[in-house]
Amino acid sequence: SGWQSSRDYTDSGLIPNTFYSYRVIARDSAATPNNTLYSSILGAYTYAEVPPAPSLSAATGSTMAINVNPGSNPSATVFAIQCLSTSPSDPSWLSKYVNASGNPSASAVWQTDSQWGYTTIQGLALSTQYGFRVKARNTDLIETSFGSAAYATTNECDVSGDCSDGVDCTAD
Repeated sequence: SGWQSSRDYTDSGLIPNTFYSYRVIARDSAATPNNTLYSSILGAYTYAEVPPAPSLSAATGSTMAINVNPGSNPSATVFAIQCLSTSPSDPSWLSKYVNASGNPSASAVWQTDSQWGYTTIQGLALSTQYGFRVKARNTDLIETSFGSAAYATTNECDVSGDCSDGVDCTAD
């Protein structure tokens, strides 16, 4: 930072979830300044960036694919995916997290973007709109708030031809 008179220093332009360390040296204002020794080095990880909305695709009657959008977060950042809303109500998914197998979980499951990949969410109800959102966590285990949600609707029919309204979809 160079010499400054303030005790406070704010670094800018830092990368999310990246370790930065600092040390301090002080000097007096004499004509020939006297310097102290350097302080101990202290550091911490920057916060992760709140992730953008995930991508939802390939909906069937009971599944859909989700892909985390990491934004500017580096590859070591981990993410948790939550089902924010269902319409009509699906209590098996509402407010639940997605686990590594694509099934509902009562607690957050944390994985990197590459570990999540395109995860197929399982056990969804026919003709139901689902909203999913993602939050990030840095290496110091500090979580962000949730990012924006993405919404997609499952198909009216499942692969067996059964429909949400009880009509045989294979006859359509």
